[in-house]
Amino acid sequence: MNQLSILVIASMILSTLFGTGCNRASAVSESAPKNGSAVYVRHCISCHGSDGSLGARGASDLARSLLTEAEVAHVIAYGKHRMPAFQSKLSEEEIQAVARYVFTLRH
Repeated sequence: MNQLSILVIASMILSTLFGTGCNRASAVSESAPKNGSAVYVRHCISCHGSDGSLGARGASDLARSLLTEAEVAHVIAYGKHRMPAFQSKLSEEEIQAVARYVFTLRH
């Protein structure tokens, strides 16, 4: 079993334990792993895919993005176009961790 499969399974277990509804966002954020890949799996993979290039629901191809880490963090926090803002769902530390993780998806 590869690392991504393990992260997906762990994400499903965490979602079951802590829920994913908006009314539980703070509880999920407080217990969320600080690892950017785990946060990415929980919140981003459904639109961006495991390699960043899925493009579901109009999502940008993260593997080809030219944004800086600060710009990526801003988009995660405040949203852009069809992507929702995650500022109220993720801590600043989680946003920064996901922004750093996005760089590992680039070609």
